[in-house]
Amino acid sequence: MAGSAGVLVLSKAEHPIFDHLLLEQLASGLATVADIARALAAGWDPNTPRPESGDTPLHLAARSGSLEVCKALVASGANLLARNNKNRTPSGQRSVGCAEVADFLRAAEAAAAVVQQDRWGQKLQQAQTASACATQTL
Repeated sequence: MAGSAGVLVLSKAEHPIFDHLLLEQLASGLATVADIARALAAGWDPNTPRPESGDTPLHLAARSGSLEVCKALVASGANLLARNNKNRTPSGQRSVGCAEVADFLRAAEAAAAVVQQDRWGQKLQQAQTASACATQTL
């Protein structure tokens, strides 16, 4: 199927280089929210990295400056804390496309970090509780 910018977007069933084509669209700034929605409906993983750089779709969209695509990726479960081969998160790149994108990603990344920290805290508490219960039964 064709993207709104006239760029080809294929489902995985239609072509084996589906992921590569969509990543190239994101990198070039040609991907649209509609392209992301079609890709997700076809089973695309929004955390698929580029093999050569480790950049996720969110890294690429951030670099291209597409706020709406960044929002669509985040809403679809893109990992805000994913690091590329340069150990940078999407918001931590030097070349984020525009200030609005950088602000959105920083705020969303901070919220994701808090959620992740809460999850680790809960797991630690569960482990400590299990450990305490085990010692009490001895």
